[in-house]
Amino acid sequence: AEAENAEGEKKKRSIEAALSALELAATNGCAEAYLCLADIAHYGKWDVPRDMQRALKLYVKAAELSSGEAYRVLGELHLGDELGKQNIPLALRFFEEGEALGSEAASRRVAELKAQREEIYYQGVAKEKLDPEGAMRYFAISASMGYALADVKLGDCYLRGIATRGIPDRRAAYLRYKKAYEAGVDAAVYPLALCYSRGVGVNFHYRRAVKLLRRGLALGEARCRAELDKLMQRRLKKSIRSMHSQAVSLLYQHKHDEAFRLLTALAKMNEAVAVYYLGACYEFGIGTSIDRPLAYAMYHRASELGFVDERSKRKSVFLKLVK
Repeated sequence: AEAENAEGEKKKRSIEAALSALELAATNGCAEAYLCLADIAHYGKWDVPRDMQRALKLYVKAAELSSGEAYRVLGELHLGDELGKQNIPLALRFFEEGEALGSEAASRRVAELKAQREEIYYQGVAKEKLDPEGAMRYFAISASMGYALADVKLGDCYLRGIATRGIPDRRAAYLRYKKAYEAGVDAAVYPLALCYSRGVGVNFHYRRAVKLLRRGLALGEARCRAELDKLMQRRLKKSIRSMHSQAVSLLYQHKHDEAFRLLTALAKMNEAVAVYYLGACYEFGIGTSIDRPLAYAMYHRASELGFVDERSKRKSVFLKLVK
């Protein structure tokens, strides 16, 4: 018994000495020492009680000191359930860090996870037409594994109201498209542009919409041309309405020279009412000298543009403005 006790004490002192040496090495910035201490706490080695939280902190320390193996272990921990909750995207990031540091084991895990999430995505694509709700579940799993292309599909599902009783969730769709775009997925460019150009799930934003639509054109997305043209037309119409209102206000304020210049600019854009008012300016000498032939030419042009002034009502309004 005494021999056994002596052997036990000897073993205990050896463990304490080894732990002290590892602690000292870790304090001096040794990644391998941190990794050994982490493994001891993780698995309860050397009669040391198992301590998952301490192990996690030590693995992080080792990783910060560029240990590829520590990154691999962190990936495994977040891939499994030891920490209470699986986090596949974070696990993949850890594996990728380990791969970058030369860990072959981490590299294999990266390849496995990427192949798995892509396979799940295409399983969803195969079910999309016949079972959209089932497909959405596959897309959700693939997206949770960090496969950004699946976020585009999820955005489509939210817009179609799949799994939301037919009611589109526009905000959720926008957020998925935005996430995929920020991850560098070209397929997200057009739907995200539509969100900004039509105010789907986010406020209308002209500049962002134009920027994305032009990027889509550069990527060969033909649908972007029609949407960009519509956006430009809406912008132009809005600008014309604003200029027209400003011209009317200037006439009312008797700032005839400024009003004439603005109406001339609008006439160049074939704004029919502005062309008619410009004719009235030439007929009555408002902001310019009287030129009746030019006035009648302007009235004729306004008519060709589709403007008809029945019983000269609009001319009466014009004359009231300039009095």
